[in-house]
Amino acid sequence: MEHSAGVKNYYEKNTNKFLRFHRDAATKSIHQPLWKEPHFTLKEAVFYANQLILKEIEAYPEKENLTVIDLGCGVGSSLFYLADNLDLPAIYYGVSISETQINIAKKEVVYRKENNPFVPNFHFIAADFTQLPTTIPTIDIAFSIEAFVHASAAEKYLAQVSQYLKKGGKLILIDDFLNDDVDRNTLDSKAQKAIADFEYGWMVNSLKTKMELTKIAANYGLTIIEEEDLTSYMRNNTLKHKWIRFLVFSFRWIYDLLPQKSPYFRSWIGGKGKQYCLKKGIIKYKKIVLEKNRK
Repeated sequence: MEHSAGVKNYYEKNTNKFLRFHRDAATKSIHQPLWKEPHFTLKEAVFYANQLILKEIEAYPEKENLTVIDLGCGVGSSLFYLADNLDLPAIYYGVSISETQINIAKKEVVYRKENNPFVPNFHFIAADFTQLPTTIPTIDIAFSIEAFVHASAAEKYLAQVSQYLKKGGKLILIDDFLNDDVDRNTLDSKAQKAIADFEYGWMVNSLKTKMELTKIAANYGLTIIEEEDLTSYMRNNTLKHKWIRFLVFSFRWIYDLLPQKSPYFRSWIGGKGKQYCLKKGIIKYKKIVLEKNRK
Protein backbone atom coordinates (compact mmCIF):
# COMPACT_ATOMS: atom_id res chain seq x y z
CA MET A 1 0.00 0.00 0.00
CA GLU A 2 2.91 2.34 0.75
CA HIS A 3 4.25 1.95 -2.78
CA SER A 4 0.81 2.49 -4.33
CA ALA A 5 0.36 5.67 -2.28
CA GLY A 6 3.75 6.85 -3.53
CA VAL A 7 2.80 6.21 -7.16
CA LYS A 8 -0.48 8.05 -6.65
CA ASN A 9 1.27 11.07 -5.15
CA TYR A 10 3.90 10.99 -7.93
CA TYR A 11 1.25 11.36 -10.64
CA GLU A 12 -0.97 13.71 -8.68
CA LYS A 13 1.99 16.08 -8.42
CA ASN A 14 3.52 15.52 -11.86
CA THR A 15 0.75 14.92 -14.41
CA ASN A 16 0.00 18.55 -15.25
CA LYS A 17 3.72 19.33 -15.43
CA PHE A 18 4.29 16.39 -17.76
CA LEU A 19 1.51 17.57 -20.04
CA ARG A 20 2.58 21.21 -19.91
CA PHE A 21 6.32 20.97 -20.28
CA HIS A 22 7.02 17.89 -22.38
CA ARG A 23 7.49 18.28 -26.13
CA ASP A 24 4.62 15.88 -26.79
CA ALA A 25 2.09 17.78 -24.66
CA ALA A 26 -0.14 18.41 -27.69
CA THR A 27 -0.84 14.66 -27.89
CA LYS A 28 -1.94 14.49 -24.23
CA SER A 29 0.37 11.50 -23.91
CA ILE A 30 3.30 11.08 -21.54
CA HIS A 31 4.59 7.89 -23.15
CA GLN A 32 7.98 7.32 -24.71
CA PRO A 33 8.12 8.39 -28.39
CA LEU A 34 9.10 5.46 -30.62
CA TRP A 35 10.73 6.35 -33.92
CA LYS A 36 9.89 3.18 -35.86
CA GLU A 37 10.47 5.08 -39.10
CA PRO A 38 12.97 7.95 -39.49
CA HIS A 39 10.33 10.08 -41.23
CA PHE A 40 7.92 9.89 -38.27
CA THR A 41 6.62 13.17 -36.90
CA LEU A 42 6.75 13.54 -33.13
CA LYS A 43 3.01 12.81 -32.95
CA GLU A 44 3.46 9.58 -34.94
CA ALA A 45 6.34 8.54 -32.67
CA VAL A 46 4.34 9.23 -29.50
CA PHE A 47 1.35 7.29 -30.84
CA TYR A 48 3.35 4.32 -32.17
CA ALA A 49 2.82 2.31 -28.97
CA ASN A 50 -0.93 2.88 -29.39
CA GLN A 51 -0.65 1.66 -32.96
CA LEU A 52 0.88 -1.58 -31.71
CA ILE A 53 -2.06 -2.06 -29.33
CA LEU A 54 -4.47 -1.32 -32.17
CA LYS A 55 -2.93 -4.04 -34.34
CA GLU A 56 -3.26 -6.59 -31.54
CA ILE A 57 -6.94 -5.72 -31.12
CA GLU A 58 -7.56 -5.94 -34.88
CA ALA A 59 -5.98 -9.41 -34.90
CA TYR A 60 -8.11 -10.60 -31.98
CA PRO A 61 -10.58 -13.22 -33.32
CA GLU A 62 -13.57 -12.40 -31.08
CA LYS A 63 -14.87 -9.10 -32.41
CA GLU A 64 -18.40 -9.12 -30.93
CA ASN A 65 -19.02 -7.15 -27.72
CA LEU A 66 -15.33 -6.25 -27.56
CA THR A 67 -14.20 -4.91 -24.19
CA VAL A 68 -10.81 -3.23 -23.75
CA ILE A 69 -9.10 -2.02 -20.57
CA ASP A 70 -6.06 0.21 -20.16
CA LEU A 71 -4.43 -0.50 -16.81
CA GLY A 72 -2.54 2.66 -15.95
CA CYS A 73 -4.44 4.73 -18.50
CA GLY A 74 -3.03 8.14 -17.62
CA VAL A 75 -5.29 10.83 -19.07
CA GLY A 76 -6.89 8.36 -21.51
CA SER A 77 -4.80 9.18 -24.57
CA SER A 78 -4.36 5.56 -25.67
CA LEU A 79 -8.04 4.69 -25.33
CA PHE A 80 -9.08 7.79 -27.28
CA TYR A 81 -6.59 6.84 -30.01
CA LEU A 82 -8.05 3.33 -30.19
CA ALA A 83 -11.62 4.63 -30.35
CA ASP A 84 -10.66 7.04 -33.14
CA ASN A 85 -8.89 4.38 -35.21
CA LEU A 86 -10.58 1.05 -34.47
CA ASP A 87 -13.23 0.24 -37.04
CA LEU A 88 -15.15 -1.90 -34.56
CA PRO A 89 -17.65 -1.18 -31.79
CA ALA A 90 -16.02 -1.56 -28.40
CA ILE A 91 -16.40 -0.61 -24.75
CA TYR A 92 -13.36 1.04 -23.19
CA TYR A 93 -12.27 1.01 -19.56
CA GLY A 94 -9.40 3.07 -18.19
CA VAL A 95 -7.93 2.67 -14.73
CA SER A 96 -5.46 5.06 -13.11
CA ILE A 97 -4.42 5.45 -9.51
CA SER A 98 -4.38 9.22 -10.04
CA GLU A 99 -7.65 11.07 -9.61
CA THR A 100 -6.09 14.03 -11.42
CA GLN A 101 -5.54 11.89 -14.50
CA ILE A 102 -9.01 10.37 -14.36
CA ASN A 103 -10.63 13.80 -14.09
CA ILE A 104 -8.74 14.99 -17.18
CA ALA A 105 -9.88 11.88 -19.08
CA LYS A 106 -13.51 12.37 -18.03
CA LYS A 107 -13.44 15.98 -19.19
CA GLU A 108 -12.24 14.79 -22.60
CA VAL A 109 -15.18 12.36 -22.78
CA VAL A 110 -17.61 15.19 -22.02
CA TYR A 111 -16.01 17.35 -24.71
CA ARG A 112 -16.25 14.53 -27.25
CA LYS A 113 -19.91 13.87 -26.46
CA GLU A 114 -20.72 17.53 -26.92
CA ASN A 115 -19.30 17.36 -30.44
CA ASN A 116 -20.28 13.82 -31.44
CA PRO A 117 -23.37 11.95 -30.18
CA PHE A 118 -21.90 8.59 -31.33
CA VAL A 119 -18.95 8.55 -28.96
CA PRO A 120 -18.17 4.99 -27.72
CA ASN A 121 -18.70 3.99 -24.12
CA PHE A 122 -15.77 5.13 -21.98
CA HIS A 123 -15.49 4.26 -18.29
CA PHE A 124 -12.63 5.90 -16.40
CA ILE A 125 -12.01 4.67 -12.87
CA ALA A 126 -9.65 5.95 -10.17
CA ALA A 127 -8.27 2.77 -8.61
CA ASP A 128 -5.16 0.72 -7.94
CA PHE A 129 -4.89 -1.76 -10.81
CA THR A 130 -3.82 -4.47 -8.36
CA GLN A 131 -7.16 -4.01 -6.60
CA LEU A 132 -9.72 -3.58 -9.35
CA PRO A 133 -13.37 -2.85 -8.51
CA THR A 134 -15.91 -5.62 -9.05
CA THR A 135 -17.90 -3.37 -11.42
CA ILE A 136 -15.40 -4.11 -14.20
CA PRO A 137 -16.72 -6.84 -16.54
CA THR A 138 -14.89 -9.67 -18.24
CA ILE A 139 -12.24 -8.23 -20.58
CA ASP A 140 -11.09 -9.26 -24.08
CA ILE A 141 -7.99 -7.08 -24.31
CA ALA A 142 -6.01 -5.64 -21.39
CA PHE A 143 -2.92 -3.51 -21.84
CA SER A 144 -0.48 -1.34 -19.96
CA ILE A 145 1.95 1.13 -21.51
CA GLU A 146 4.76 2.09 -19.12
CA ALA A 147 2.58 1.17 -16.15
CA PHE A 148 3.32 -2.48 -15.34
CA VAL A 149 6.63 -1.48 -13.71
CA HIS A 150 4.66 0.66 -11.24
CA ALA A 151 2.81 -2.36 -9.85
CA SER A 152 3.44 -2.88 -6.14
CA ALA A 153 4.02 -6.53 -7.05
CA ALA A 154 3.99 -8.19 -10.45
CA GLU A 155 2.15 -11.13 -8.89
CA LYS A 156 -0.74 -8.91 -7.77
CA TYR A 157 -0.99 -7.24 -11.18
CA LEU A 158 -1.05 -10.51 -13.12
CA ALA A 159 -3.48 -12.12 -10.68
CA GLN A 160 -5.95 -9.26 -11.24
CA VAL A 161 -5.59 -9.36 -15.01
CA SER A 162 -6.12 -13.12 -15.04
CA GLN A 163 -9.23 -12.76 -12.90
CA TYR A 164 -10.90 -10.38 -15.37
CA LEU A 165 -9.50 -11.62 -18.69
CA LYS A 166 -11.54 -14.00 -20.85
CA LYS A 167 -10.05 -17.34 -21.83
CA GLY A 168 -8.06 -16.63 -24.96
CA GLY A 169 -7.96 -12.93 -24.04
CA LYS A 170 -4.78 -10.92 -24.48
CA LEU A 171 -2.63 -8.85 -22.15
CA ILE A 172 -0.21 -6.47 -23.89
CA LEU A 173 2.65 -4.94 -21.93
CA ILE A 174 4.78 -2.17 -23.42
CA ASP A 175 7.38 -1.31 -20.84
CA ASP A 176 10.90 -1.60 -19.50
CA PHE A 177 12.25 -5.05 -18.70
CA LEU A 178 15.56 -6.22 -17.33
CA ASN A 179 17.68 -7.88 -19.99
CA ASP A 180 17.57 -11.65 -19.46
CA ASP A 181 21.38 -11.70 -19.44
CA VAL A 182 21.55 -9.31 -16.48
CA ASP A 183 22.31 -10.50 -12.96
CA ARG A 184 21.79 -7.47 -10.74
CA ASN A 185 24.07 -8.91 -8.07
CA THR A 186 27.08 -8.99 -10.39
CA LEU A 187 26.72 -5.49 -11.89
CA ASP A 188 29.31 -2.87 -11.03
CA SER A 189 28.44 -0.11 -8.57
CA LYS A 190 27.70 2.46 -11.28
CA ALA A 191 25.20 0.18 -12.99
CA GLN A 192 23.56 -0.76 -9.68
CA LYS A 193 23.20 2.93 -8.80
CA ALA A 194 21.66 3.63 -12.22
CA ILE A 195 19.04 0.91 -11.68
CA ALA A 196 18.37 2.17 -8.16
CA ASP A 197 17.95 5.75 -9.45
CA PHE A 198 15.61 4.56 -12.21
CA GLU A 199 13.48 2.61 -9.74
CA TYR A 200 13.47 5.44 -7.20
CA GLY A 201 12.89 8.26 -9.66
CA TRP A 202 10.12 6.59 -11.67
CA MET A 203 8.45 4.69 -8.82
CA VAL A 204 9.40 1.33 -10.35
CA ASN A 205 8.70 -1.75 -8.25
CA SER A 206 8.21 -4.55 -10.80
CA LEU A 207 11.25 -4.43 -13.08
CA LYS A 208 11.45 -8.02 -14.30
CA THR A 209 13.26 -10.10 -16.89
CA LYS A 210 11.17 -11.88 -19.49
CA MET A 211 12.13 -15.15 -17.80
CA GLU A 212 10.84 -13.91 -14.44
CA LEU A 213 7.65 -12.64 -16.06
CA THR A 214 7.11 -16.01 -17.76
CA LYS A 215 7.31 -17.91 -14.46
CA ILE A 216 5.04 -15.53 -12.57
CA ALA A 217 2.47 -15.37 -15.39
CA ALA A 218 2.26 -19.17 -15.59
CA ASN A 219 0.95 -19.22 -12.01
CA TYR A 220 -2.07 -17.25 -13.19
CA GLY A 221 -2.83 -19.06 -16.43
CA LEU A 222 -1.04 -16.55 -18.68
CA THR A 223 1.44 -17.48 -21.40
CA ILE A 224 3.75 -15.23 -23.38
CA ILE A 225 2.93 -15.62 -27.08
CA GLU A 226 4.85 -12.69 -28.57
CA GLU A 227 7.83 -10.48 -27.78
CA GLU A 228 9.23 -7.48 -29.67
CA ASP A 229 12.24 -5.40 -28.66
CA LEU A 230 11.42 -1.73 -29.25
CA THR A 231 14.61 -0.31 -27.72
CA SER A 232 16.16 0.66 -31.06
CA TYR A 233 13.19 2.95 -31.78
CA MET A 234 14.02 5.18 -28.81
CA ARG A 235 16.07 8.37 -28.93
CA ASN A 236 17.90 8.75 -25.65
CA ASN A 237 20.60 11.28 -26.41
CA THR A 238 18.57 14.28 -27.49
CA LEU A 239 19.21 17.79 -26.20
CA LYS A 240 16.42 17.24 -23.64
CA HIS A 241 18.11 14.10 -22.33
CA LYS A 242 21.48 15.84 -22.12
CA TRP A 243 19.89 18.72 -20.25
CA ILE A 244 18.27 16.36 -17.74
CA ARG A 245 21.57 14.59 -17.15
CA PHE A 246 23.28 17.94 -16.54
CA LEU A 247 20.62 19.14 -14.11
CA VAL A 248 20.64 15.91 -12.11
CA PHE A 249 24.44 15.82 -12.01
CA SER A 250 24.60 19.45 -10.88
CA PHE A 251 21.74 19.63 -8.38
CA ARG A 252 21.15 16.11 -7.05
CA TRP A 253 23.10 16.95 -3.88
CA ILE A 254 20.75 19.84 -3.13
CA TYR A 255 17.70 17.63 -3.74
CA ASP A 256 19.07 15.02 -1.31
CA LEU A 257 19.36 17.66 1.41
CA LEU A 258 15.82 18.97 1.05
CA PRO A 259 13.25 17.77 3.62
CA GLN A 260 10.49 18.13 0.99
CA LYS A 261 11.50 16.38 -2.23
CA SER A 262 10.38 17.69 -5.61
CA PRO A 263 8.41 14.93 -7.43
CA TYR A 264 9.32 16.53 -10.76
CA PHE A 265 13.07 16.53 -10.07
CA ARG A 266 12.63 12.97 -8.82
CA SER A 267 11.36 12.03 -12.28
CA TRP A 268 14.56 13.49 -13.78
CA ILE A 269 16.65 11.30 -11.48
CA GLY A 270 14.73 8.29 -12.79
CA GLY A 271 15.16 9.44 -16.38
CA LYS A 272 18.92 9.79 -16.00
CA GLY A 273 19.16 6.33 -14.47
CA LYS A 274 17.05 4.82 -17.23
CA GLN A 275 19.18 6.43 -19.95
CA TYR A 276 22.30 4.79 -18.52
CA CYS A 277 20.58 1.40 -18.22
CA LEU A 278 19.36 1.55 -21.83
CA LYS A 279 22.77 2.61 -23.10
CA LYS A 280 24.46 -0.32 -21.32
CA GLY A 281 21.80 -2.85 -22.34
CA ILE A 282 20.79 -3.45 -18.73
CA ILE A 283 17.14 -2.83 -19.55
CA LYS A 284 15.18 -3.21 -22.77
CA TYR A 285 11.98 -1.50 -23.83
CA LYS A 286 9.69 -4.25 -25.11
CA LYS A 287 6.24 -5.22 -26.21
CA ILE A 288 5.23 -8.52 -24.64
CA VAL A 289 1.89 -10.17 -25.40
CA LEU A 290 0.41 -12.77 -23.05
CA GLU A 291 -2.67 -14.92 -23.57
CA LYS A 292 -5.06 -16.32 -20.98
CA ASN A 293 -5.01 -20.09 -21.23
CA ARG A 294 -8.14 -21.52 -22.83
CA LYS A 295 -8.42 -24.53 -20.53
